[in-house]
Amino acid sequence: MLIAPGVRERIVNIALRDDEGGLNLDMKADVIADLDLRGRAAGLLIGARFDSSAKTDPETGKPNRQIFANHRWIRYRNFMAAFEDLSRRFALSRRRSDVAASARNETLLNPMIAGKAKEKIGYPAPVRARGFYRTTTDAFEKLALEMADATRKNPRATFDSPRPSLGVPKVVAGMAPRPKMRLRLRPLVDNDPRDEAADLPDMPMRGRLR
Repeated sequence: MLIAPGVRERIVNIALRDDEGGLNLDMKADVIADLDLRGRAAGLLIGARFDSSAKTDPETGKPNRQIFANHRWIRYRNFMAAFEDLSRRFALSRRRSDVAASARNETLLNPMIAGKAKEKIGYPAPVRARGFYRTTTDAFEKLALEMADATRKNPRATFDSPRPSLGVPKVVAGMAPRPKMRLRLRPLVDNDPRDEAADLPDMPMRGRLR
């Protein structure tokens, strides 16, 4: 993640001597205090870079280079390009999965959602949520297909214009930040309910910010 766009600008490199940090468990108090000062300086530098009211760079004393607006934009570009890629993979996988399941004489996804699977499956859709599962899954697939169709008609209609060919490092207009980010399913590291699901967003109000 050190080289990831949207992350790398929030990192400060703190140089360490051979007798500092790591597994040097017998560091002297003055060495620890010196490391503490360097850590505090790094915190001040990052804080200033993301503080629109900070006028001076605490490292150089020169006018502060504010990066928060660019940071927000880069993370938006990262997410939308990754979402576009994920949506395509979902649409392809849903169809291929059903074709393969049919060949194996297994229940397709929609009957599974409807509670009509002939196999024993875990985590079935609750009866009152089945309509939501079906319409939302179909809407997501429809969005993926509409995005893909728009890109076929206009190659510029994409959140990540591809490079001219594989192995070409040239940056082209419309290309997502590199290295390219990807959305992947991964297990949570704890059982904290606050980490399990995001808050429900409110519907956008009239006169939203532009």
